[in-house]
Amino acid sequence: MRRLWPFIAILLGFCSTVTMAQPLDDTWRVTVAGQTVQVNPDGSFFIPNITVPDLFGPSGPGSPPDFLSDDFLRLVGVREFGGTTRYCFSEHFQIRTGQTFQVESLTFTDVPPRLPRFLRLTIDSPVVNRLNTSVQATTTAVMPDGSVEDVTPRTSWTVYRTSSPSIAMVGPNGLITAVSAGTAFITAINEGATSLIAF
Repeated sequence: MRRLWPFIAILLGFCSTVTMAQPLDDTWRVTVAGQTVQVNPDGSFFIPNITVPDLFGPSGPGSPPDFLSDDFLRLVGVREFGGTTRYCFSEHFQIRTGQTFQVESLTFTDVPPRLPRFLRLTIDSPVVNRLNTSVQATTTAVMPDGSVEDVTPRTSWTVYRTSSPSIAMVGPNGLITAVSAGTAFITAINEGATSLIAF
């Protein structure tokens, strides 16, 4: 595994443009936010309409939007050439609305990056009888090899949403608080995988 420092710039708005110096060329396919494109011979590529919701700030749903994408993104590339497969990936990043973002480095490897196949979202107690009572959600990622990882905290790139902040709030690390009577749906998102529970 080795790290190189190509230049990658993502222009925000309704569409995103990514350009970079070599070593990427037209033998690579890259994916950002679930959209895959072929890299051009000069190392550039264009991905239209990357969705970057900004519904809340760093304190989680219910806090004011901060012009920074709620979800974490990552660039992942694959190259099949001469009978071998190579992979590259960036660190996780968020996109700020209306600005250019630069990924400072890519990791190149012969092993595919670990991406969750699916998530399992659970809570300690599905019923909270008193208002302003909190319960912790746990998010587990199931990897392609069948291994399981706890990705509950935000530092593991998991983002939480609530369908109704007036009924249930959810903090950046999965702490759910009952605000009023009713049902809200809590969603966990990590690397494009999602899981949902009713609260």
